Amino acid sequence: MLIQYKMNTDQQPTSNWPLEITVENTISAIDRSFPPKDFIYISTSIYPDDLYTNTNGCSCPQGECSIATCSCIQANSMGELFDPCGRLLPLLHKIDFQDSLSECGPHCSCSGQCNNSPSLNSALKYPIILRYTPNKGISAFAAAEISLGSYVCTYSGELLRREAASTRLQQYDSQNQGHALLVVREILPSGSAALRTHIDATVKGNVARFFNHRCGGGNLELLTSRSPGSLIPRVCLFANRDIHKGEELTFAYGLPNDGAVGARKKEEIKQASPQQRCYCGSNECLGFLPRQNI
Repeated sequence: MLIQYKMNTDQQPTSNWPLEITVENTISAIDRSFPPKDFIYISTSIYPDDLYTNTNGCSCPQGECSIATCSCIQANSMGELFDPCGRLLPLLHKIDFQDSLSECGPHCSCSGQCNNSPSLNSALKYPIILRYTPNKGISAFAAAEISLGSYVCTYSGELLRREAASTRLQQYDSQNQGHALLVVREILPSGSAALRTHIDATVKGNVARFFNHRCGGGNLELLTSRSPGSLIPRVCLFANRDIHKGEELTFAYGLPNDGAVGARKKEEIKQASPQQRCYCGSNECLGFLPRQNI
C-alpha cells in the first residue's frame, strides 16, 4: 500500500482539495505529476446504494445529546466517549478500546452535529502538509499541534465488496502498481469471525491516502465508527499521543501477510519490489509492508 507519486513543480491540487491541505515541493527531479492525474479528492467515502438504510437515530430533546437521553451514546460500552473538546476518552485515559464507536448521525435529532459525532462534524480537523520523502513518496505531516485523543480525519475512498476488492488487488499486482486499498477487519465479540471493510482510495480518496505505514504502530489510532442506519463503518483516525507540528502522520496498516512474519527470509525481503518494501524507519520495522489476503 505504499504510495509513490512525486510532486510536479508547476502543479498544485485542484479546487476540490480542502484549503487545510498544503503541498510543499521539495524535489527537482520530476517523473510523475502530483496530484496523480486520475486522482479525485473526496471528503467522504462512496457507498454502494444498498449499504445505507433509512433508520431513525436518537431523539434527544432539542438535539442535545447526553448519556441520559441519547441511544447512540448508550450503545457505547463505555457510555460517553468524547470530552467537551471532542477528544476520545479511552485514548486520553490509556484504556484499551477496540469496540466500534457509536456516533450520532444524519437520522438523529441532532443531525450528527453534537459532541458525539466528531467524524461527521469535520471531514478534516487539522491542517496538513503533503511533502515528498525519499523511498516513501508523498507523505503527510501535521501543520499544527494535535493533542492526544483528537479526531484527525476518516480514511475515505470507494467502499467495495469483497469480490470487487479482490479484482482490484489482482489488477494492481499484475501492473506492479502501488495502491491505497485498505482492508479493515473487525472481530466479532465471539471471536469466531471478522467483518471486513474494503476501502480503495487509489483513484478516489482523501488526505489519509497519503498517511504512511509504521511498523509497531504510528501516532494515529485507526478505529471504526457507526451511526444509526449505517451497515458498514466509517474508518476514523485519532491521535494516540500528542503530535507536534511538523511530525509525519502514520498508522499501522496491519500485520505483514496476515501476520505470517516468519514466512519470508531476509534475502526475499531484499529482493521485494518497491511496493512491498517498508521504509518506515522504525526500530520495529519488519522490512516489508502489511498485506491482507482478500
